[in-house]
Amino acid sequence: MPPRAIAQDRVELSDMPPINNKENDVKELRVNLNNTGSQYVRFMFWSQIWGRSIENNPGTLVNNSAERYTTDIVLRRTRGLAMFNLSPRYRMLIHAGVNNQSFNTGGLGNGTGANGAGKRPQFYIHDVYNEFSLVPEKNSRGENNEFTMVLGAGLHAWNGVSRLYNSTAVATLTLDAMPAPAIIDQTDQFGRQLGIFLQGRWSDVAYRFAANKPFATNLQPTVGGEAVDNNRDGNLSYSGYVTYNFLDREVQEYPVFVQNYLGSKRIFNIGAGFYNAANATITQPIEGNFQNHPITILGLDMLLDLPVGQNGSAVTTYISYINSKMGPNYLRNFGMINPGVGDPNYTGQREIGFGNSQTFAGTGDSWYIQAGYLLPNLFPIRLQPFTSIYSRNFEAVNERGNTYQAGMNFLIDNHRTKIVFQYDNRPMYDHMTRRIFRRGSEYILGAQIFF
Repeated sequence: MPPRAIAQDRVELSDMPPINNKENDVKELRVNLNNTGSQYVRFMFWSQIWGRSIENNPGTLVNNSAERYTTDIVLRRTRGLAMFNLSPRYRMLIHAGVNNQSFNTGGLGNGTGANGAGKRPQFYIHDVYNEFSLVPEKNSRGENNEFTMVLGAGLHAWNGVSRLYNSTAVATLTLDAMPAPAIIDQTDQFGRQLGIFLQGRWSDVAYRFAANKPFATNLQPTVGGEAVDNNRDGNLSYSGYVTYNFLDREVQEYPVFVQNYLGSKRIFNIGAGFYNAANATITQPIEGNFQNHPITILGLDMLLDLPVGQNGSAVTTYISYINSKMGPNYLRNFGMINPGVGDPNYTGQREIGFGNSQTFAGTGDSWYIQAGYLLPNLFPIRLQPFTSIYSRNFEAVNERGNTYQAGMNFLIDNHRTKIVFQYDNRPMYDHMTRRIFRRGSEYILGAQIFF
């Protein structure tokens, strides 16, 4: 049989589809540490800047002023990554940067003046881990191994559940990876936990498993209220994700998956994964009586990314199903770089949250579907319209809610340089009846440079 093609899921430039003018095709930023190039450091940098127009939820204060609409410019991500390949078996990764800075959020201060709430954002570590190849890519004769195994430890994003829980930030179909993982920034650090992981492949099956120590949470439940995050027992979390490659085989060099290959590969993958942490949430059914509950999240998903015809067109489709058990009536509202807070004096009908927040995680189940079509390669700027729907049915609300997205990727140099326009439409749940009473809109124009 002919050898299978291997598609790289790494986010280095060499895996991005070339632009038409090959003289301008950019190679990876790499510094060799020896004469043969077997030891080297690979660097990556990227910046994502958004301009937004937001319809706020009722009862929202922005900078102490009631605002129905907010327009702003935000720094979604500004980051750098270095991968130190010190031998065929040993590697180290460091990834750091800034997220989610706006005019009134993301900074180190809470007041006004020289250190306001939006100024001087925290530059922090996203990933730092060491890896050792127990079974490397090549054997002693220089031949490719059909089975590989890598052991690693540190602050890492080798997560379970689904491909979307492990999505790259720079090679997405929609503007951003959505929905976010259910535990994001509660018991993890922007999608990362401290622990150990095992990853690799067996022929066309790729796998990743991890045992981690979740970050400590100590929220206190109200009497008769919903479950909240409180892992006072300090249990480990366990996660895993396994995917089967039917066509081109992806390689796991980084923890993130490409969600949009722009037709440069022939990808058809199905996957299944899980996340479990014992005694991770807590309720108080009666005063003084506390009960612990586990978090168990199960996921199934499928990615199809194929070239169409001979003119550079491509189709991309992703489908995922998530079932979450996070304690009785557990519910999280989340607003991406939320510009607002609640107005304590507002007396009208209002949503569960404020600003641009919406329900995104809870005990229940959810579907996420996205699809895009890369238009023929006829112009210097490639066009890729897309759409998505996030549909969830959580125990704590009384009606299924759907968030819709639609937009266009303007690919100047594929994912390296692109502009994205996206329209979001979200449900608003009445905080008393827990039923949808209206919908809110958000318009976003994003610019990305990645090298």
